[in-house]
Amino acid sequence: MILFSRGIAASGVVALIVLPLFHSGFHCYKLRIVTVSITLNVGFSSLP
Repeated sequence: MILFSRGIAASGVVALIVLPLFHSGFHCYKLRIVTVSITLNVGFSSLP
């Protein structure tokens, strides 16, 4: 389960890097906020 959540966190980081490259206004910005919040939630939930 921890490996799975780390994979999600890693994909979130990748999305943070990729999304600005395909920046298309507010929709992309909203996606980035969602990705950050999901990554933070996963990061906190995977802490011991």
